[in-house]
Amino acid sequence: MTSILPRHVVLSRGKDTPHLRLLADAYLSRSLPFDVLTPARYAALAQGGWPGQSPPTTALLRLPSGVSPDDMSALAAAQASGETRWIDGPAQVAAVHDKAHCLELLAGAGLAVPPTLVARRDQPLDLSPLPGDEFVVKPIRGSSGRGVTVGLSREEAGARAQAYAELCGPALVQPLLGGGLDRRLVLVGGQLVAAMERIPIADDGRGNTVYGATARRVEPRRDELSLALEAVRILGLSVAGVDLLREGDAALILEVNTCPGLAALQAATGASLGDALVRHVLGESAVV
Repeated sequence: MTSILPRHVVLSRGKDTPHLRLLADAYLSRSLPFDVLTPARYAALAQGGWPGQSPPTTALLRLPSGVSPDDMSALAAAQASGETRWIDGPAQVAAVHDKAHCLELLAGAGLAVPPTLVARRDQPLDLSPLPGDEFVVKPIRGSSGRGVTVGLSREEAGARAQAYAELCGPALVQPLLGGGLDRRLVLVGGQLVAAMERIPIADDGRGNTVYGATARRVEPRRDELSLALEAVRILGLSVAGVDLLREGDAALILEVNTCPGLAALQAATGASLGDALVRHVLGESAVV
């Protein structure tokens, strides 16, 4: 006999993380069967069949930038061959994982983003078009602030970005704007479910709580919310964390995350983010 389990699948690189525990609590509170699978395992099951089970009803992607493009391509093939509802589609998520491509899409649609240059292997890098005296270098793919260096001089930024590109892959260079503060707006199903401002510690500069930054709940300004909503519409996402900074009176999109961490956001804002995601998975309003 074929079982209907699992009806819901969460795609993740690991099974024991703070945000997965919050999701698990939300699924279990509704007695919803779910499973956590890696991209490779899901692709294998989708190709070879689900032994003793029907295909899942929904697949919730919890995959940060840095996941292998090959894994994302395999998931896109699995999506095309099945009837599972995806949140969000692998192709849309993969496009956002490439930070340079994501910023190009947003800028091409007329949305405000910081001036950005990309360092690539065996290509000269000229930072003269970038304004300012301090700069940020970050990998073109990656999450949680890994590989990000803040507060570099123009000379240091050029050298570091070029070295990273030669050894590891493309890197972004941006001027340090907004006084080091950024705001993350988390949108689910076209609704704002949480917003926090992150304050980095002086000797690090990264706005990630894992590196010592502090976070506090904020009410986003009207222009910030409008910018974030327009960004997810253009990118075709229903779940995203949109990181913004302010330079003068203008809001700029720093980057978009398809897998915003839940634990720090929930601690800072009090929002039940696991519940919001599960409500969206079930087709309900993410905001109660």
